[in-house]
Amino acid sequence: MHTIGGFSSEWQKRHYFPIDQSCDTPFYYEVYTRLRDIAEKSAGRPDESCLFHLLMYIENSASVGIDGCYERLYRSLGDLVRHWCKLMEMDANGIARIQEIATQAVADAPASSLQRWIEESVLSGDFFRLKEVALFFSRQDATLSLIYPNLKYREEVYAGLTGHDKKTAREMLWTDLAFNWRDKKGQTLLEKLAERFDAITEESNVPDRLKSVQPERLEAYLAGGSGVKERLTLTGKDGRVFEDVVCPTPLPEDRQQLCYIGQLATYLGTTYLNGPGRWDDMTMYDSWDGDTLWKSIEADEKEDATASFFTTPSGKDVCLYDDLYVYHDGTDGGYPDEFGIYRDEPNLFDFLEWLKPVESGSGDRARWP
Repeated sequence: MHTIGGFSSEWQKRHYFPIDQSCDTPFYYEVYTRLRDIAEKSAGRPDESCLFHLLMYIENSASVGIDGCYERLYRSLGDLVRHWCKLMEMDANGIARIQEIATQAVADAPASSLQRWIEESVLSGDFFRLKEVALFFSRQDATLSLIYPNLKYREEVYAGLTGHDKKTAREMLWTDLAFNWRDKKGQTLLEKLAERFDAITEESNVPDRLKSVQPERLEAYLAGGSGVKERLTLTGKDGRVFEDVVCPTPLPEDRQQLCYIGQLATYLGTTYLNGPGRWDDMTMYDSWDGDTLWKSIEADEKEDATASFFTTPSGKDVCLYDDLYVYHDGTDGGYPDEFGIYRDEPNLFDFLEWLKPVESGSGDRARWP
């Protein structure tokens, strides 16, 4: 078991951006020790990683609640507390005890350092601090990793662009997911975060600023100078022009004879180069077809999902494609009602209603004498 010092180090590592967690750490360490004690007694495979996933789910639920939104939206996630317990091969009694601890911990959690860090980062107006927030969720939130598409098709593209530089390719991938991935309601991660802050804070500037983000996925651009060393004008193949684009890294001297391939994001009216990119000769620009590229990637991701199935707790087999890509408004049974019940799944309450005897004279045969 981790000591408080060892726990603090691991907890900080999992948050990996400079969040002041001095107020939160003792609380989560106490919760951790209780979870660990149950896991050692009730799990066939106690696992530190699963315990920290549980802790971060509790922290998320107590602060911003974005995991709970996805938990309700995607049937394949199921009960996330149960999910991490099952991975540890925990018995039913242990699962019930951990669910009870998790529920109480969410209610008792102190003022959230995570929420405060997000608010401060957004209110700073600094795009790169905002990006740290987006990357934190895209990289560190295990819930998202369970509902992303198969990433190998995007990875192949970024690997090819970077000459198989793994570090740079991964940075491009995580930036793509943080800004451009959309859930099955069509929302980006930052749009979902804005929705949550609309619900949990009276500071209207936070959701408004989050909603101002306009991401541009990987594309090829013609470059022009703007007279300022760290700024340039980019023209996309669709004719759109982005002026005074902020460049966080030095620009090549001969950039007007080159094209730029990368991601952009506009925040509070200013456009930024978003993550690593590639400067190449004009033959790359002439041959680039971003629309066809992304249609191919998305088609491969969807086809991959059609070949996978999962089983719900009631025993219903569901195609992963239907869960990841098809949004239902609740009228056709594919989305839960306010109680989290799917109409196309066996319903305990309907079963109990069916068991009730029908009064004589009702015109129907009683279900039992």
